Amino acid sequence: MGKMMDFHTHRRILAILSEMQEELSERKRRENPRTPQEFLGFFAQLEQSCRAHAFGRAHYGKLLERLSGILGKAARKGRLPVKKELGQCREMLKELAAGLEKEKNIKKGIVFLPYLASMWDCMESVWQAADRDREHCNAYVIPIPYCSRDGDGTAKEWLFDGDRFPKDLPLLPWEKTDLQQWRPDIIVIHNPYEDCGLVNTVEPRYYPSVLRRCTDKLVYIPYFIVGSAVLKDPKLQQVRGMARTAGMWHSDAIILHSKEEKEAYIKALEGWRTPEYWQSHILALGSPKVDKLNRAKDPEDLPPGWSDIIRGRKVVLYNTSVKELLLHREAYLAKIRDTLAYFRSREGVVLWWRPHPLLRDTVGYLMPEALPEYDGMVQSYRKEGWGIYDDTADMHRSLIWSDAYYGDASSVAVLYSMTGKPMLAQNAKVRNCQEGKP
Repeated sequence: MGKMMDFHTHRRILAILSEMQEELSERKRRENPRTPQEFLGFFAQLEQSCRAHAFGRAHYGKLLERLSGILGKAARKGRLPVKKELGQCREMLKELAAGLEKEKNIKKGIVFLPYLASMWDCMESVWQAADRDREHCNAYVIPIPYCSRDGDGTAKEWLFDGDRFPKDLPLLPWEKTDLQQWRPDIIVIHNPYEDCGLVNTVEPRYYPSVLRRCTDKLVYIPYFIVGSAVLKDPKLQQVRGMARTAGMWHSDAIILHSKEEKEAYIKALEGWRTPEYWQSHILALGSPKVDKLNRAKDPEDLPPGWSDIIRGRKVVLYNTSVKELLLHREAYLAKIRDTLAYFRSREGVVLWWRPHPLLRDTVGYLMPEALPEYDGMVQSYRKEGWGIYDDTADMHRSLIWSDAYYGDASSVAVLYSMTGKPMLAQNAKVRNCQEGKP
């Protein structure tokens, strides 16, 4: 088998062929006649692309040679080919285009569309596998913009995480990429929502229903892993909310962590297409988030100052979630304040606080009057410097460096349970301190 042709090269050659055919038409020659040199310029692009990607061999190679002979002869004489030769050129261009349309030796184009950098881990290992297989596919990462929302659902602020992704990750600019025109073979998403996102949303052009028309295969990988307690709920209330989304409905493939998760999703989707449909479209292939748990501790991996805070002490990861805030609201903020006060006086322990990326936005959405209090709490914690405040895009670093977990039942807790380290669930109704004292 010859060298596989790049997806973009395939489209570029087809575009050149189409333009050459148009320019050789009688109508075009009357309206805007081209010089032989201009045709040779077209042909040079065509020949270079074809031969570089093994499309110019055998039968197609002979067509290219004949085209080259006719156009070269005309250029030397300083005139366009005669009418008979022009007809031959058009027929050869048609034959080349028809052969290229049927060409199967084309690399797959796979586009990954993350929006929050902190959720990149849910598709990172899939991108790495595709990127390694450069013989058969080209993998592209395009971070996309998103906005936080006001209480009435309108856009409050447009945001872009492009500078928060790994520095060695090659990124394409979203503003210069027209996916509808490009139409890659596969598009991978982790955002399943359209206009129903509570505190944020992506641009409408990146809604699953729109992306479905821009690709042959839309793949959805959830940014979370469902815990066993949620899966065992006979009513599957939480799973139903996770499953019945636009991302599930419009995707050709959905990648979940486990068979148990798949079966729970299928039950929760009852009445939303047939069980047989979901059996074939939901794939229990494991979550890319789990793949990163094997990462080793590396002091060079810590941001400046964090090693000085840890100083060889035990580290407790404190995970605060959006779900618990939705349930307890003001009481939840009081619980966070209480937890910080409790750990402030623990000399042998370092608190590593990692809030959900959307926690602040959710406070602003649900309780705008409480946002200054929350911001003040975060600012004081960071300024005092006795603990670590982690709002970086790298969630796995906190799992690897911490010695124990304290916080909410969430996707982070599910991942942490796989490390085998001690865990304690947070109860928003229970206080650790009395009147500000541990």
